[in-house]
Amino acid sequence: VEVHADDVPKGGKVVIVDDLIATGGTLSAAARLFAKGGASLAGVFAVIGLPFLDYASKLGTIPTKTLINYNSEHIDS
Repeated sequence: VEVHADDVPKGGKVVIVDDLIATGGTLSAAARLFAKGGASLAGVFAVIGLPFLDYASKLGTIPTKTLINYNSEHIDS
């Protein structure tokens, strides 16, 4: 994850939007980068969440919303 310092709104609030939350590692790293740059994280949104991979343990108290959750790696037909 890479963020340019000029892109971080110091003192501002940020919502991170991603296509997929699997383990939460990428979003957790992004949250740390924004915090290091002086922004506060209002929350995280992803189109797809894979809660069975326990992303909540890495994201902790960060407000997290997903549009669709898959609770298994198997898709029943």
